[in-house]
Amino acid sequence: MRYIIITVLFFCCSYIFGQSVQSSIDAMVRMPALKHASVSIHVQDMQDGKTIASHHKDLSLIPASSLKLITTGVALEKLGADYRYETKILIDNQNVYFIGSGDPTLGAPKSDYTDTTPTLMLKLADAVAKTGTSQFSGGVLAISDVFDTAPVGDSWPYYDLGNYYASGVWGLNIRENYYDLFLDQNPKKGAPPTCCGTDPEIPGLRFVNELTSGSSTSGDNAYIYGGPYGYQKFIRGSIPSGSSTFKIKGSMPEPPLVAAQLLQNALKERNIDVAQAAAYTFQSPSLSQAKQVAMHRSPSLKDIITETNRKSINLYAEALLKTIAVEENGKPGSTKNGINTIYNHLQSKGISTDGLYMVDGSGMSPRNGISSSQFTAFLSSMYSQTSLYPVYKNSLAIIGRQGTLQYMMKNSPIAGHLYGKSGSMERVRSYTGYIETQSGRTIAFSVIINNYAGKSRPVVREIEKIFSSIYAL
Repeated sequence: MRYIIITVLFFCCSYIFGQSVQSSIDAMVRMPALKHASVSIHVQDMQDGKTIASHHKDLSLIPASSLKLITTGVALEKLGADYRYETKILIDNQNVYFIGSGDPTLGAPKSDYTDTTPTLMLKLADAVAKTGTSQFSGGVLAISDVFDTAPVGDSWPYYDLGNYYASGVWGLNIRENYYDLFLDQNPKKGAPPTCCGTDPEIPGLRFVNELTSGSSTSGDNAYIYGGPYGYQKFIRGSIPSGSSTFKIKGSMPEPPLVAAQLLQNALKERNIDVAQAAAYTFQSPSLSQAKQVAMHRSPSLKDIITETNRKSINLYAEALLKTIAVEENGKPGSTKNGINTIYNHLQSKGISTDGLYMVDGSGMSPRNGISSSQFTAFLSSMYSQTSLYPVYKNSLAIIGRQGTLQYMMKNSPIAGHLYGKSGSMERVRSYTGYIETQSGRTIAFSVIINNYAGKSRPVVREIEKIFSSIYAL
């Protein structure tokens, strides 16, 4: 009898709290800022698969960076948690061959998992020096054949392409494919700052400086215009007025060439002469007479997807998408083949792809579309895999603690109990992930909002109320 009473009370409480989640959702969608917005929300219990609350759960909307959850999850399933990229150095009498594997972490400047670019280049140069070869009649030739020649998405906005977060992916990546651009601030508001110096130095890179100086507290409002392969960039917008050096970050025109140039410089530091300028190719040359002298292994895939999801690095997601394509179809890996592989994989798991419009791996394109129910269906599939779920969950940002969610709800009881991914672009906010409730349940959720009015903060506050109501389950 006591068991029956406890069971009845449990289901009654679950129903009441479930109604509270739905009430929080209903209250949010009635707010004036969402009068003309499109909203898709789904909240699902991972234990029994039942829907707890929803709002237009099958409506396809722009997810922004939340799309990385699909790319990283499929990569984890397809490649395995211990997968590593291998970048190789081969030599013959003529050239040093710098052979890319698509590793997006190669020489990453702020990674906990791999060597920085200067350290890496000297290690590779030392490996060449140990062979006793002191000169080459050719030069360093970078091989970027593992991926295709389209580093960025076809529908990525032009105003993003010159900036570090839209650096694109190549068969040989270096330093996350961005450079630091240094500007001398002007103390006078409205006056132009002085341009420019870069790290690393990129021969031939030119800037048209159209910047102005804002107030001393105005922040970074500078954008670099210009896509891949192009060496003339336009800098527009403003930086704060002042008297110091101000740094912004831009996408490299040709990262494989930069990698080759940096290695060639390191060889010269080790007194190894090269006769020709560094170069790169998308072709696969015959290397039957060349011998391998060094190999750099990337961090494991579980570490790469953690960097991807917690820091929301677009380059990493695009590299994973093309790597999936290579593993499935051979090189060169392409965005199209990677997306087809993901579609086929989702369908094999019984997840509907009707209304799924995936055009890249990172969520950079405003032409991506996915519903909240498709997100939760995928999260449910990952949750059911006992060996992969802990790796996947631990790759996500943690609310109030780590990653892109670390400053959200820091002083709330939910802090440390929501694992997820956020997404944002102009008039787009999305949050997707898992909440471990105070009663010990695991709940998958997805909230996608497009075309809200005004500032995002009032909308985010209402989303936080939904999170709190889920945590109370």
